[in-house]
This record gives sequence, C-alpha cells and structure tokens, in this order.
Amino acid sequence: MTRGPVWQAARATLCLAWTLAQSSSVVIAAFLAEGWVPGDADEGVQLWNVGPKVVDLAGWVIDDGEGRAVFGSGAGDGASTQLAPGAWAWVARDPHAFATSFGHPPRWCFAPGCAMRTAGGGPRLADGGDGLRLLDAAGRVVDVVVWGTGDAAIAAEGWHGEPVEPYGGGGLPSRGQVLYRKLALRTEGQEDGPLGAADAVAAVAEAATSGASDGASDSASTIAVPPATESPSAGAFIQRVTSAAAVDAAPSSALSPGPVPDTDRAADWASDPRDPRLGRRVRFPGWDLEGRTRPQRTLARTSLELAIAPDGLQAFLARHWGDARRSIELLAYSFDHPELAELLAERARAGVRVRVLLDGSPVGGVEPDQRWALATMAAAGVELWWMARAGGVRRYRSAHAKLSVVDGLWVLIGTENPSAASAPTGGASFGRRGAWLATDAPAALDWAAGIVARDLDPAHPDVQPWQARDPRRGAPAPGYAPPRGLLPGAIGAPPPRWADAVRDRGVRMVEMITAPENALSDEGGLLGLVAAAGPGDTLRVAQMREARWWGDPSEGAVALNPRLVAYLDAARRGARVWVLLDRYFDDAEHPNSNAAAARWLNAVAATEGLDLEARVGNPAGAGIHAKVVLLRLDGGQERSGAERPFGSRGTEDIRADDAYRTALGSDGKWVHVGSLNGSEAASKANREVALQVGSAALHDRLATVFDADWAASPPGRVWLPVLGVGGR
Repeated sequence: MTRGPVWQAARATLCLAWTLAQSSSVVIAAFLAEGWVPGDADEGVQLWNVGPKVVDLAGWVIDDGEGRAVFGSGAGDGASTQLAPGAWAWVARDPHAFATSFGHPPRWCFAPGCAMRTAGGGPRLADGGDGLRLLDAAGRVVDVVVWGTGDAAIAAEGWHGEPVEPYGGGGLPSRGQVLYRKLALRTEGQEDGPLGAADAVAAVAEAATSGASDGASDSASTIAVPPATESPSAGAFIQRVTSAAAVDAAPSSALSPGPVPDTDRAADWASDPRDPRLGRRVRFPGWDLEGRTRPQRTLARTSLELAIAPDGLQAFLARHWGDARRSIELLAYSFDHPELAELLAERARAGVRVRVLLDGSPVGGVEPDQRWALATMAAAGVELWWMARAGGVRRYRSAHAKLSVVDGLWVLIGTENPSAASAPTGGASFGRRGAWLATDAPAALDWAAGIVARDLDPAHPDVQPWQARDPRRGAPAPGYAPPRGLLPGAIGAPPPRWADAVRDRGVRMVEMITAPENALSDEGGLLGLVAAAGPGDTLRVAQMREARWWGDPSEGAVALNPRLVAYLDAARRGARVWVLLDRYFDDAEHPNSNAAAARWLNAVAATEGLDLEARVGNPAGAGIHAKVVLLRLDGGQERSGAERPFGSRGTEDIRADDAYRTALGSDGKWVHVGSLNGSEAASKANREVALQVGSAALHDRLATVFDADWAASPPGRVWLPVLGVGGR
C-alpha cells in the first residue's frame, strides 16, 4: 500500500535520528524522581546500551548539576561496569529503598557503603523538576534529560523544547511515576530504528494536520477520526523467522525491545501526550515492563476449554479446582461465592496449597459476603493476601486480573470474579454475562506462573496478609451467613442454554496479553488482532466498558479510546463489526458512558457508510461483564491445501494479519477472553490478563452466545436494574 508523504518524511527523519543515536550508545532510559519511600530514597536512573558494542562505564558520571556519582574502575557494588549491547541496568542512591519499591535491587548504587564515588552528596532528583546529564569518562555529554520545571544549565547542553512531564490523563495519578522512554521492538539486522517508530511519529503528524475538531458531541461530523491508511500493525509486526514455530521461539536477539531514537526531546518519552500509540503512558515502580513489552505467543498442541457465565461457570471452576492435588493459585479482584469458598477450603484441608491474591480496595469496599468467604477459607489454611497500598507503595491501580493456575497443569483466565452473580450454583440463565477459558499450553503455564510469582510476592510491601481482626477487610460479624441459591431475578427464568463447557484439542496458537505492560501493543495483542480484520471478515465485541474518551475531549482525536478507533478502522477496511456494550452498570447520562460511545460509533458509521453497529444491553439480566472479542477471517483467506503456520514462508517479512490468517488449526477464527475492559486505566495502570486463541470451536460457541445477546438487545431497549446484585 502506498504511503503518504507525511509518513515517508517521518520515516526518513527517524532513520537519520536512529543513525545518529548509535553514536551516543548509552542513553538515560528511565528515572524515578518522586519516590515512594520517605525522603525519596528509592530514586533511581536506568541506563540502556542502544549501541552494537559493549560499553565500559568506568569513569562515567551521572550529574544533576549539583551532585554527581562516578562509576568506579573495575567492579562496583559486586557488578561489572560493563553494559552489554541491548542491556539496561539501574543506578540508585539507596539499594534497600530501591528494592522495596521496585522489587529487585539496582545494579549500582551510590549511598554510603556503595562503590560509586560521589560529589556534592550525589545527584538528588527534584520532584518538581530537574535535569540529568550522563557524561563519559572523557567528560563529554552523552545524554541529557530535563523534566518538570527543568534545569536551564543542563537544558543548554543539548535538550530541545519542552521538558518531560508525567502523563495524568484519564484520572491516572501523576505522583510517583517512573518516567521512561518510549519502547519499540527491533529485529536482527534492522537498519532503520525500532519497529513502528516512524509510524508513530507519522500518526501524530497526520493527526496534527487533519483539522480534527476537538468537540465532544455525539455527532459524527464534530470530530474527524482519520481513516487508517494501512493496518496499524503493518510494518510494526515484521518478523524474520525461519521455522513454523511461534513468535516467542525466535531467538531473543532477533526481536527485542529498546528505546526509540534519541532526539533529546520530550517526544522521546512515553508520557508524550501527543502520541496516541507509544505515548500517553504511565509507569510505576515494580512493573516488569522491559520483560513484557509485547504479548507472548506460542504454537503448541494444547487442550482448550471454554465456559459461559452465568450458565456454566460454577461447574467449570468447581471441576478444575476440585481436581487439584498439589496447588491452586488465584488472582482476582474479589471473591464472594460461598460454595466455591467452601470448595477451596476443602482442598486446603486435603493438603492442597491454595493461595489467593485479591484487590484490597475494591469499589464499594469489602462486603460481608466476601468477608465470610475469606474467613471460611482462612480457617482451613488457605493463604489469603491483599494487594493494597502500604507505605505509599502500590504497583497497580487495581488488581483486576482473573487468573488461576491449577497444579501447574492448567491456566484459567476469565472475565468474571467468583461470585454468585457470575457463577450461580447449579447454573442459571440469569446472571452476569462473561466467560472463562482454560489451556494447558506450556508457554501459557510459564507465563501465568511468572505473573503469580511476581504479583504474589510478599517481598513487595503492597502484598499484605489477610487478617481476621482487620476492621475494614477482616472476618464478618459473628453469626453472619451469606445468602445462597439463585439471584432473585433468576426465579422463573429459562433454564441455562450454555451449561456445558466447550472443548478443543490440537495444535493451536495461543497469545498471552498482560496489562499494564503490553495491553496496547500492536505487535499482536487485541489491537493486532483487530488490525487483521479486513474485507469480508466479521468482528464481534462484547464489553462491560468501552469509554469513548481516554483523556480530555478538548484534546481531540488523540484522546479517543484507541480500541474504538481500531473497531472503526476494521469497518473502514471492509469488515462487518458489531459492538455490544453493557447497560446494567452504565450511567447512560454520563458523557463518557457506554451509551455515549455507542451513539458516537453509530454516528460515525452512518456518516461514512460503514458496516458497523453498536448497541447497549443487559441480555442476561445482571449485566454484561464480558471482555470478549471474536474475529472470523473470511475475506482474503488462502484456503488452498493445509493452513500454513506462522512463519512457514521462510525468511519473508510476515505481517500481523498473516499470523492470524494462517495460524495452524484456527480455521481463521479467533477469540479474545480476559479481564481487560475498555477504560484507560485498565490498559495503562491495572493488572489485567487476557488470552487470544485461534480455535473454531471456542469462537463458534462465543459467537452463538453473542448473537443471542445481540438479538436480545435491540436498539433503544431499556432494562431495569435487578435489586440485590452488587459488585463489579
């Protein structure tokens, strides 16, 4: 596809910038100025070797204009001063305070007792603004960064334009952010910089010249969303692999993250508010950002299983947890299901190690039903933990994942918390619509185990044990008994239609998505999947929440929810798109509600003549709590002979849509299931997880459920809320 002059100019500029950037070799890649522990003792600076050769930092200096720290010759703090190509490492003032916030020690430090020499007490990064210089052993300025109110002297040594500022859109906290450079993927032998960097700059330039209005009306004519000139992943998902293995089987040297080219401007940094693709991001201490820059993908022989909520979820969870013989790990936002709590208690009494991590500050607080469930489990020996703020430290805005690992043999991922509304005992057609998916793919097991190990690590101060005497989150009042049985609205409801789980077995592609690290990556993930939709394809979206705006509407197109823009772009490429959003939890009068998003999508579709329709509904009676996307690739699918696995064309460049269209065993049908909704915080600040699987059996079941829910949610239909169904 022919690219416009803006894109070509941006790419040429970035190619030159990338070439020039290689001469600096090491950059200041991230820093924490406003620390989380008293006295900002956890301040730190990350250095990244973006060059092709090992760099010895002996004699190099980090300087804020008032104090400096000098790398000693030879080993320092037990670590070599050499930094390998593509490697990064942290420098901190107080290694113990740094480890408290980040969960790992720095490689180098300059507090008393550390090996780095200091002058002026060493650099101290002012919260409100300052500057940093990195000098080589000859005293030459290698890199600079200026933030907040800045430092004029340091800015004069090579910084250009406005200082770096934390991103504060969408209600995300600006305090305590780790400011970091935009990260993109590079491939072995690449000559023109990180993948997608030119596309990102071009997108910003195109938006700036599009003349888009910054109004917030639902009328399609009040804001222009520039149609994509190509799939957002085209050119951003190029791989060079020589086998039929999964992407994550490629050698790490062939595909690795790195900072975008250094231009000594705020636009290099991920908090850049003008870049909707690689910018407008936040980061907080304790995230595994460098290790999870892109979604992981595997091609493996696997068993898959899908359960629909509310119809069959209770039986699905009870069977998997009831079969456990060694261990059950569960990450969830909340847990108030009495029978499932008793099941986990029984497993603990049988000698199974059961560990549960929940959000310590759920919306509405910890209700008596959840207190009873937790007290019941704790009495049987279940290890219960909260993720809650402690000493100012909390890694994620919400611990919102729904993930369970059973015996190290099964990974379960869902859209629902274990509750009576989502998993009524015995099954019911009335409740909360959602789904859970299970797989035994080895790479998925390793991925899930890594998340559990990192998040449920008591070394982090935000992981706190459940305590019965806690007045806000402890045991309920003596004698309290939770309600049991079906929800009030289920009386007289039809029997469940989808009580039985659907199973699939074979070689399948499974993709693992993690927020906040890679939920917005278009190197695969949800955006990459949606970008594969084209003429003749069908995209179905069932979501609890899809906000129209991620930021202030006065910012214009740059503040639009990129997921909604992706759905529109799929329709612009010729796909049929159906979007079904929740009405039960929605405040239809709010300007950023699901109802407002649906009206806007329909207005744009009508104006542009797109095959897209959005509705809001409550087909199961207690809300759409699903976070499900279904893609059926019918148009342009090559069906001659057997399907080709990803990468089977040898050393050609493989685009994202090729990966989804030719994945072995998928039949061109894909499902996305997880906890990730369409709010800005979910993608950028929460702990969320999702799986994408190529499976005709799973797709067809979910498509059947979606079509029934769609038919039950005609335009303009109003459902009244059912009393007695709370939670999130």
